Amino acid sequence: MSQYFNDSPIETPSDDRYGITPFAVSLARSILGIKEPIGTTLALSGPWGSGKSSAVNLIRGELAKAGADTLVVTDFKCWWYRGE
Repeated sequence: MSQYFNDSPIETPSDDRYGITPFAVSLARSILGIKEPIGTTLALSGPWGSGKSSAVNLIRGELAKAGADTLVVTDFKCWWYRGE
């Protein structure tokens, strides 16, 4: 029964049932194409449950496949700071 109510973000393209992998691949390529990414900040915005965390996981996977070990990716979980 839990498979029908699992709200966990996906980790791999093989888990993608909603077609966000092409978006993740495209964004990862764009990130890799930034000539001087020092200080670059990207935000992924959308309503709750729209797949933001899944997209980030897929983007991270694409960056790892490309050998982008010089990039430092940091998550900012804004809901941790609500009301602060």
